[in-house]
Amino acid sequence: MGSLSLGRRCFQFGDFVDMAKLDDLGFKGPPFTWHRGRHFERLDRALRNETWIKYFLNSLITHLPKINSVHKPLLFSLNTEISLPRGRPFRFFAGWVEHPELGDFVNDKWRFSGTMSKALAKFTECLK
Repeated sequence: MGSLSLGRRCFQFGDFVDMAKLDDLGFKGPPFTWHRGRHFERLDRALRNETWIKYFLNSLITHLPKINSVHKPLLFSLNTEISLPRGRPFRFFAGWVEHPELGDFVNDKWRFSGTMSKALAKFTECLK
């Protein structure tokens, strides 16, 4: 039995994707992940099923700039939902940069453990 042709393998993979009820996760960033000369394609993908969507609704693939390869790396994020604190929006006043203790204040208040939204909430609370 010889090896399968590339075309046949592609059809078999497509059949598997259909049978398993998988669909493309989608992406953010430039549309193509591979190129050779003037030929560009989106070869690199992530697939998902209904169970994946149930548990990781906000997952995302980001196409990053290429590094020493004809393929762009993919950044896989499980939770892209960022919940920022509600209430008044944060406003920056240019005069703050002239305050002599601004650097120490920012360094002290910006240290955080946990999520970015918690850090921003703590930081804005200290500004009040």
